[in-house]
Amino acid sequence: MNTPGAEPDRSRPQHDRLAPPADCTPLSGALLAMSGWALVWLAIAAASAARWPLIVQDDARHFVIWLRQQADPSLFAGDAIADQFRTLTPWAYEALYRPFTLLGADALLVHLLVMMAALGALFSLSVYLLTYELWPSRRGAALVGAIAPLVLGGPTAAVGLPKTFGVIIIALSLLTFLRRRPVLTAAALFVGTGLYPATVAVSGLAMALLCLKPGFPFVATDRRTLVTLAAGGIAALAGGLVFMRELATLGPTFSLEQARQAAIFSPGGRLAFFEADGALGLWCNRNGYATFCFRTLAPPWRGLVAGLLLALFFGLAWAIANGRAARPMRRLGLPEPPPRLAGVALAVLAAGLILHSLALLLLFRLHEPSRYGHNAVKTAFVLVVLPFAAAAVIGGARRLRRHGWSKAARALVFTPGLIVAVAMVATSAMFFSKAPAIHAYLRQTPKDTLVGGFSRELDLVPAFSSRGVYAAYELMIPYKKTYHDLLYRRITQTVLALYQVTPDAFTAFARDSGIDYVLVDRGERHQRDRLRRWQESVPAVAPALRFLEAGKTPFFKPLETRCTVARSPRQLLLDAACLSAR
Repeated sequence: MNTPGAEPDRSRPQHDRLAPPADCTPLSGALLAMSGWALVWLAIAAASAARWPLIVQDDARHFVIWLRQQADPSLFAGDAIADQFRTLTPWAYEALYRPFTLLGADALLVHLLVMMAALGALFSLSVYLLTYELWPSRRGAALVGAIAPLVLGGPTAAVGLPKTFGVIIIALSLLTFLRRRPVLTAAALFVGTGLYPATVAVSGLAMALLCLKPGFPFVATDRRTLVTLAAGGIAALAGGLVFMRELATLGPTFSLEQARQAAIFSPGGRLAFFEADGALGLWCNRNGYATFCFRTLAPPWRGLVAGLLLALFFGLAWAIANGRAARPMRRLGLPEPPPRLAGVALAVLAAGLILHSLALLLLFRLHEPSRYGHNAVKTAFVLVVLPFAAAAVIGGARRLRRHGWSKAARALVFTPGLIVAVAMVATSAMFFSKAPAIHAYLRQTPKDTLVGGFSRELDLVPAFSSRGVYAAYELMIPYKKTYHDLLYRRITQTVLALYQVTPDAFTAFARDSGIDYVLVDRGERHQRDRLRRWQESVPAVAPALRFLEAGKTPFFKPLETRCTVARSPRQLLLDAACLSAR
């Protein structure tokens, strides 16, 4: 049995410890690590009950919406946007929804009521298990699991989407590798390629780095370790090839020259990949390596703060590797973090840096570079920095207990989980509709209805109306050049057809595109603001903006009374056939 401050039982080989000893079971720690997730679920459930079906989490608009096809294949049939996102959605993530959708459940409701809280809890649990494997302190590891979601990016940990699996995959696959379980390691990495492939590469490379050692032959010679590494590598390669083969059906990616010419990747664009300040962009933007980049700060300070946090990481890693962390931990009756904890964290960090650099060289052929760097930094930060934060909480609780404040001490231990719960709810980026009448009307139309326009509410039509859109700002995420060119052309055609003094151009556009309705903002000011935002990513809409700024009246303005089929305080839904009639 482990007592506070005592060395853990090493009488059995580490790879035989499928579970920690009885007094440090994963369940007991997990109860603390997930203490706040019940509140997250209750808050989301209450919001869903009050606002359904007009509630959706921000990034669920990219992936979860289209999973409604599992229950009703006639939805979004032949829709190029739906086909793009369904192909991009990892197969294992789709499989999580199938048991629910086969019973007729709405995929968006499953996401809100099941996936967000369940994957958040799994996030905390996986962090707890890996931390305990490397630092055998039940309370300390549990507190790390409780704090981790808040430190690792707020809503990123709670969205219940593929990216939620980033740290989960790294943590669980490294856990099985450290215990030298070939079958479990292979299973974790293969399934990981079906959930979030980018971080499988980080985890696999980190495993390979952990097998290196100084002196000839420079690699581990333990047979079981090498078998585990080989099994994991083969599984990751097989799963990755399956995903890449599916991705290839969407067409070519951008070359560097093509990306630099695309406005959507330039500063101010929808996906500002190339920063005006190139050095800062490599460090701290969408393509940057660091993850702790506070967008509220001005650019120089943003990069400086991220650098200081990373310096904190390296300082504490050095302290652990050199035994300097032993004294403060012993004072609190906690086990000393072993040097291998810092070794694992540094291997993950190095793997992320190598893959991040490789992805920058190959641009989007390996997805966005930051997917590797950010998840590596997050995992390493958890392993090295958060044990000291947990120790501070435990030390504070013990001081309160010594003064006879036992209840306050218990409250302090559970406080991190509760703080996480409040932060998750406050930052979960929920979207609600301000145009319920428009969505109610569209839900009554045929399932193959297609809506055009450029209003911001158009971003929410697939989620709230289950109807297709011709193009939408939120859905213009160009993983592939073919898709970017398609939406660029569609947006240009839509805007230039609407902002004419006669309906001739629109009549031809409506016939060729097949749109049934047009969703527009009321008031020229809102229309101008929207066009200015579009112009940053699609410069071809500039003539429409100049049309409005010149004081001209678009042809649809005098027809609004006759052609409006549904309205909200800020939007009008116009019948395309009515607008085309002479």
